[in-house]
Amino acid sequence: MRSSAFKDSLRRFQLENLWLKEHFLSTAAQSPKDERARLSAEMAIIRLHDAWSRYCRELVVISALGRAYTLGGNYLKPTCNVRGRGEIVRRAITTPSGKMRWIKWGNAAECIEVGARLNISNLSTIAAALGANNTASEEIRSVRNFFAHRSRGTYEMAMQTSRFPASLRPDVWELAIGGLPAGATGLTTIEVWIDNLEATAEAAAQ
Repeated sequence: MRSSAFKDSLRRFQLENLWLKEHFLSTAAQSPKDERARLSAEMAIIRLHDAWSRYCRELVVISALGRAYTLGGNYLKPTCNVRGRGEIVRRAITTPSGKMRWIKWGNAAECIEVGARLNISNLSTIAAALGANNTASEEIRSVRNFFAHRSRGTYEMAMQTSRFPASLRPDVWELAIGGLPAGATGLTTIEVWIDNLEATAEAAAQ
């Protein structure tokens, strides 16, 4: 494990976000927009959620493996007697009863709970960052689930985000227009989301 693992992980996350944002906004600017453009824009939101989930998983794995400096300069020692990241992940998804479970890494509560079970030494920092600023991640998850599944339940959750005030259903193009609080900042919804995620990601890696 390289000592710069936290910095490298954050950088990869930021670069992926930049690519997704630019792709989404350029697709939204197309005129006229066809169904292929809509599908491409929706996939960018799905990928954004996946990128956040992977970053949260990396936070926990890097922390458990140790031998890495946080962004704040704290050196973390290994907290588990393991041979590599694969074993860390296996421990993370194994319940106390020995059964395997699916971890929603992008969910703050689940990510923090796994970190606690692995006894990571920087848990308080990660918990404070993820717990205090998880609005964007939950909104993205709700919208992503609708684009991926198109069920009544996912429709209701997506509409509850209040990101689609001008639509009777979640319309991906509204995420390129804005909406509260995006309207107050001059940013589109996707830009507000990404700014929120990156601020949270940096705080969690301190």
